[in-house]
Amino acid sequence: MDIIVVNRKKVFGLRDYFMIDIMQSNKAILGNPFYKDHVSRDERIKRFRTYLWAELKKMDSLVRLELYSLAQSKKNLALVCCCSPEPCHGDVVKSCLEWLIKKHKF
Repeated sequence: MDIIVVNRKKVFGLRDYFMIDIMQSNKAILGNPFYKDHVSRDERIKRFRTYLWAELKKMDSLVRLELYSLAQSKKNLALVCCCSPEPCHGDVVKSCLEWLIKKHKF
């Protein structure tokens, strides 16, 4: 299983990957709800990391359900956003998925 974060303009030709929309402007489950905050990119990513961890702890969270579903899928995943290759909340999602896979041995 391979997980990448990719810019939405670069998805063509990624035939071996299951595309996951993580752009908040599309109301994606794994979108960054802080994308419009008037703070630095690093601060928005930091806020997202805190948010994602809190969601992962909630048993009834859609975010948690999505993360576990993706981690168990065994598919190559392309996390599609408009930020990449700049630092992106997708990097946090990728790290989380890799952690879940390792922790639960999916």
